[in-house]
Amino acid sequence: MASGQCLAALGSDTGGSIRVPSALCGVSGLRPGRDDIPVDGVAAFSPRLDTCGPIGRDARDLAVLRAVLSGRRGTVPSDVGGLTAGIVGAQTGELGDGVGEAVAAVADVMAEAGVQARPVSVPPFEAWSAPRAQYVLTDFLDVHRDADFYPQRTDRYTAEVAGYLRHAETIPAAARTAAIAALDELARCLAASCATVDVVVLPTTPVTAPLVRDCAYDPDQAGRAAVIGTLMRLCGPFSWCGWAAVSVPCGFDAGGMPIGVQIAGRSASTVLAVAAAYQDRTSHHLREPMLIPSRRREAPAVG
Repeated sequence: MASGQCLAALGSDTGGSIRVPSALCGVSGLRPGRDDIPVDGVAAFSPRLDTCGPIGRDARDLAVLRAVLSGRRGTVPSDVGGLTAGIVGAQTGELGDGVGEAVAAVADVMAEAGVQARPVSVPPFEAWSAPRAQYVLTDFLDVHRDADFYPQRTDRYTAEVAGYLRHAETIPAAARTAAIAALDELARCLAASCATVDVVVLPTTPVTAPLVRDCAYDPDQAGRAAVIGTLMRLCGPFSWCGWAAVSVPCGFDAGGMPIGVQIAGRSASTVLAVAAAYQDRTSHHLREPMLIPSRRREAPAVG
């Protein structure tokens, strides 16, 4: 979509795999609410957390795609006046250059649409990472064992995926149980903190797109490269809570790399409505990558 090669795409999102690439590529992506869109035919990763959703140019396209994929008619409300957005602050952890500033400017644009912004204090996002990794890895192992893929077909796995499965085998059942308890408590605290707001606004990823070499799998380390965990840090918690979350472009860093803002909430229609109201007043989502300079459209300095 960013390069104009297609109008839309389909993705799966267990902990951020729609939202993260959308943010890094300067397009819009929706993780729907739990059971909103069928996942029939999608290879399972972590059944409780798996979702299927659309990636497109903007939130209004996502709303159309969501209606088609869910089989239910739905529209994006045009009036978001009176809604309240909770703005997450230091609990996001360290952010890359330009990310915090770009996301902070989103609240000013939302105010023009009548969305009231106020700070919310939620559990630190870093607290979710370790228990969530334990839960997801053990789920991944169970899925592959139940399908008789692992260890029977170990030779057909890449070294990276086989490494994840071997690491999952070292996680005891008691650790998984403790991870679930920790995640449920974090979810309870997050829900209580956000009970009086309609949506939560924060960066989609703490940093802009890293280099390929920084994402490379290291067989001497357990799990993924550290930057992968960083990229997913702000998305995974909403997956556990079963909330809907949309990522839309909100600016660019000094090197011209896209920055995404994540709008999460209990209702997919509401998060899409707020995202659409923001995009109606900005044009970050219209900017095209520099690899096609003849078709590039500069985003004016708004929002």
